[in-house]
Amino acid sequence: MSGHGKVDSRESAVATVLAVLATGQGVLVVGEPGAGRTHLIRSALAQLPDESRRSIWVGDDVHRLDAQLGSDLIRSTEQKRIIPVITAAARRPLGAVAEKMCRDGLVVRIDLPDLDPSAVLAAVQTFLGGRLDPAAVPAFVPQRSGGDLVVLQEVVREAQAAGALVERNGSWGLTGHSLHPDPLRRLLRSRLSALTTLTPVSETLLDIIGLAPEMSVEQVEVLLEALVDGDTAHALERLEEDGVIDVLGRDGSFRVRIHDAVIELIIPQTIGQLRRRRLTTAVVEQLRHVPPERLTESELACLTRYAAPLGVPIEADVLTRAANAALRRSRRELAFHLASAAVEGGGGSSAGLALAAAEAQLGRVDAAKDRLRGLEGDFATEPGFAAAAATLSRLIDERSRDALAAWHIPSDWSGDEDVFALGATLRLDSARDIMTPAEIRSAVSVPVDPNIVIQGEVMAQTALVACLQGDLSRADDLLDDAEAILAPAGADLLRIQWTRAYIRCHDEPLDPWLRVLSDMRESAAARGHGVVQGHIGLAIGGMMVGAGRVTQGAVELQRALDLLEQNGLVAAATDTRVELAVATAMAGDGEGAMELLRPVLDPSPEMGFLLARTTVAVGVSHAAAGRMGEAAEALIQAAGIHAALGLRLHELSALHHAARAGAAQEVLSRVDELGTSVEGRSMAICVRHTRALARSQSLDPALPHSGEETRALAREFVETAEEASVLGWPAPAAEAFFSAAELFAACGDDRDASAARRRGEDHLVVCGLTSLPFTRDPGVVRLSERESEIAGLAAAGASNRQIADALVLSVRTVETHLQRVYRKLGIRGRSELPDAIGSRTP
Repeated sequence: MSGHGKVDSRESAVATVLAVLATGQGVLVVGEPGAGRTHLIRSALAQLPDESRRSIWVGDDVHRLDAQLGSDLIRSTEQKRIIPVITAAARRPLGAVAEKMCRDGLVVRIDLPDLDPSAVLAAVQTFLGGRLDPAAVPAFVPQRSGGDLVVLQEVVREAQAAGALVERNGSWGLTGHSLHPDPLRRLLRSRLSALTTLTPVSETLLDIIGLAPEMSVEQVEVLLEALVDGDTAHALERLEEDGVIDVLGRDGSFRVRIHDAVIELIIPQTIGQLRRRRLTTAVVEQLRHVPPERLTESELACLTRYAAPLGVPIEADVLTRAANAALRRSRRELAFHLASAAVEGGGGSSAGLALAAAEAQLGRVDAAKDRLRGLEGDFATEPGFAAAAATLSRLIDERSRDALAAWHIPSDWSGDEDVFALGATLRLDSARDIMTPAEIRSAVSVPVDPNIVIQGEVMAQTALVACLQGDLSRADDLLDDAEAILAPAGADLLRIQWTRAYIRCHDEPLDPWLRVLSDMRESAAARGHGVVQGHIGLAIGGMMVGAGRVTQGAVELQRALDLLEQNGLVAAATDTRVELAVATAMAGDGEGAMELLRPVLDPSPEMGFLLARTTVAVGVSHAAAGRMGEAAEALIQAAGIHAALGLRLHELSALHHAARAGAAQEVLSRVDELGTSVEGRSMAICVRHTRALARSQSLDPALPHSGEETRALAREFVETAEEASVLGWPAPAAEAFFSAAELFAACGDDRDASAARRRGEDHLVVCGLTSLPFTRDPGVVRLSERESEIAGLAAAGASNRQIADALVLSVRTVETHLQRVYRKLGIRGRSELPDAIGSRTP
């Protein structure tokens, strides 16, 4: 193996290192400082056997080797006395030694990818040994890829030591205490000095960029000249040449940022209070004296961020546009405070509209409507705003009539000014939901109708309802329309994306879409969006439990419940609790499920969706306790409530549950009717399974089951199970396999019965269960002690003669025992024994 390549993940990098070493070649790992090069090498070497490790020679930063050591390394490698595993820093010359080793094929170069925000968050949580609270994420996780993990780990340690980061209820959150800047300042100087020569001018320059990233080069130079003496232009050029800063050009303007995202995020924490105030005052004063039309978008963002903490008035128009940007990013609390400040600053109708939209997003529907009515007089002279207000009022009404919309609205949000002071909210190092320069940048350049966000969210919610109505095609079309509205406005599309993934889960194999949802949740976590994390966790957990992956699903639901309760989304948290009760019941704990349901057992009649879901959970709890008649009754009642709400997909699901509880014949006609209108392959399996159950439940238990008709029904269950298995729904698959096993056994087809039973047991393992609430005892295959002994020897490769000699039996006796084993396990011969014995549940 030879060449030079960039791997796409840390996992693939480890695999590539191991593959190269297996060929006898060495490895050169190239990555940014602090990117985890040494950690990656340790991870790879730990997987090698001791004998292989003895020939490995490890060296960091090979460019530092002098000529003699370099020659010795090359000669030893050529003579195959060692296999080198070496590292080098990206964006620096490799040096003559590494260049020659790559050129001569002595090492294979592997370029590490930058860590994305999700990976950085994972690293922080590894440092902490626990979960980082979503509200604290912006203080430690940059919103772009890359970053020095050495610096980040030290920042985490300092935050813990200073009491700024403490553990409460299983997660680490910020307390408001300040970090000690001096140790961090010394660390940053040490890391940066390896790249460039630091001077008072360059340090001030980096402080300015850290406080106000992505400002224009022109404004940075003006600021620097006002603050320090020296050649500022040369300082900028030197830092760019050394790779410390990046100069980004777009539309004829150039802006500057620190190359390392972690260092850029942390620099403001290392600046003393007086220096910080002097620098931010200079930033604000410089930008305030520039005509607004000449300011770049990033500079307007800086002005918005720092004027409030300094007590400098911000123009209402800028605040309004920033509020609209926060709305587009689903940052409701921040939008509320920005818009409130804009209204107080005389922002007029546009500020009032933004504030009404924020109030509606926070569940303050009456306040939003009152505000719109109070603005009616202003609209007389501004017809454009009058139309926007009418649209906003209509959208608020539409959403307030939708019970499911409550999932996305916090309850009893107070907007406590002690917690959400505007100055604190806009601080760069605030633990609150901060807007990045890019987010405000898009807002301040073009006025945006705040209705766009609510309109897009209403459409997304309508798409979800269409999914629950069984109209997946219409749901997809609605999401396309919503995306077409939100994307041009620069709005956050994560709600659209995860709703689309949830819809796909009903029509395509589950695993790929669960991975997509999991990636989206990690992205939300890296941005500190606890609400979105909670919603996606509910979708993941609900789909897992519905498919029968109860153990995993329960873990996901508990995480989602914690996040949703923490963020005040009572309706979504209640629905999550109900889903968790279903998972508990499916695990066989009917009493535990009822205990979870107790706080929500009597919802008000207008809460029809919650009533229906609760009734489903009660039905599954009855089934878990063996009360199948009561289970079927509750599930049919739940289906009726869903039917009244027009939610056909959930109605069909509840009727399928009732069929599994023994009422298949009773519900079959309605299931057949729904099967013609409800889309989705998972729902088609529910219909097929219900039909097979109806035929099975119609058989007279007093009569022997034989004949081709019964065998055909058994084969129908097998085919249904296989379809469910392909889609990743192990619980229905297991139940259908067990039904097939029972029918095959009734016909005397022991081999087919054992095979179906064994496949059902395999799917129970996927569920993480030993039984399911809607199945009778599956009759786990039991081999006698002698059969197990003979089967084990045969599976290990022993011949019949060897087994007979070992156990002092005749060969004929061994053959007889093996035939019984094959029949019980549903296999055809010796070659299938290892898998059959290994897959059986004990």
